[in-house]
Amino acid sequence: QGTRLSSSSKRLHPTIRQWASLSRPYTSVALERDDIASTSSSVSPSPSSSSTVYVEKLVALKMRELLDHVSQDQPDPERTWGLYVDLNDYAGFTPLPPQLHRLALLNCVPSPNEMRVLSKKAYRTVYFPHEPHMYESRMRIAMRNLRATGETPTVEDYHVILKQFAAVGHFVGAGNILKEMDILGIQPDARTFGFCLQAIAHRFTVVFAAVTTGK
Repeated sequence: QGTRLSSSSKRLHPTIRQWASLSRPYTSVALERDDIASTSSSVSPSPSSSSTVYVEKLVALKMRELLDHVSQDQPDPERTWGLYVDLNDYAGFTPLPPQLHRLALLNCVPSPNEMRVLSKKAYRTVYFPHEPHMYESRMRIAMRNLRATGETPTVEDYHVILKQFAAVGHFVGAGNILKEMDILGIQPDARTFGFCLQAIAHRFTVVFAAVTTGK
């Protein structure tokens, strides 16, 4: 298995441990667990101030946990997703930095090669042509959250999803991505169409193999 955080991803996110500084007021909040605990046990807290500070500290802590995890050489997708969901739950309606959603998108699912093996074992490409990718909803949620920040996804953001779809022959999903890009005015490039063609080719290759082998 290859490194989960590839060299291209590192170029895209060169200062991964510093993204917490993008979001105010979290950066002005101490991240010590003891400090958080002392805030929650204040003798006479003010509902309008202490509770807000407490939540801000929790969000900052959750943000740091997520960033520390995805900065590892091989961050676990399940752990990444759990930390990301947890962070969003604590943040509530407070917007998070767009780059956090991009990091989740990159690291919340296994690599394309791993997904190809998993999909083949479960015969998802053959028997579930409209849902061959078992983690599609995660990528959709991360992309939706990214757009909710007011940030327009880039073609590279969509390529992260298209690589995954190509690996499992999800040509239906790839077509939907093209439609979404067209609606947002995002210009596809040669790689975009290449991933879509790979999805189509893999789908028919797997189905042909299943027919000829009787599986």
